[in-house]
Amino acid sequence: MGYVRVISGKCKGKKLLVPERMKVRPLLARVKKSVFSIIENKLQGATFLDLFSGIGSIGIEALSRGAKKVVFVESNKEIAEFLKKNIKLTGFFNQTIVYKENVFKICSKLNEQFDVVFIDPPYEKYDSMRLLSLFKDGNLVKENGLVLLHHFYLTKVPAQVGTLNLITKRRYGQNMVSFYEKKEITDSNLSR
Repeated sequence: MGYVRVISGKCKGKKLLVPERMKVRPLLARVKKSVFSIIENKLQGATFLDLFSGIGSIGIEALSRGAKKVVFVESNKEIAEFLKKNIKLTGFFNQTIVYKENVFKICSKLNEQFDVVFIDPPYEKYDSMRLLSLFKDGNLVKENGLVLLHHFYLTKVPAQVGTLNLITKRRYGQNMVSFYEKKEITDSNLSR
């Protein structure tokens, strides 16, 4: 059985379990480190939604760095069992909810808003625009909240999706992370 490590915070250095025979692709450590350094100021006391969670390395990193709560969504039941083991290993059981269900079904049922949403789909299976459209009406994201989409670097992503505005993109080899911020367009915004 392989492992990845928590990079920083309360559980720094803690090893997370990775199944050997199941297809999982934890985010590269250098990508995770860069992304978390960018969103660090949004994490203290944050609610965090981790879509396509895999073994939980992103959500657990958020908890280790001060997030208050993480909702994990992983549809593969075997991988979700590793996710639960990793949550137990790190001691964050009381700060998490794990849904073993399809991302689209869960997002239509969730009745809360998040400070940060991280979307890390298998590139070949999911259309980035369809995933971003889950958040276009802003119901799942708090004002000034962030939605991060991990995607193939050649995938075109829009500058705006509903109330989400693209604020930056970071490329890491063939990976790209696009950062969106929720900003309601109001008359007062227009008069500035």
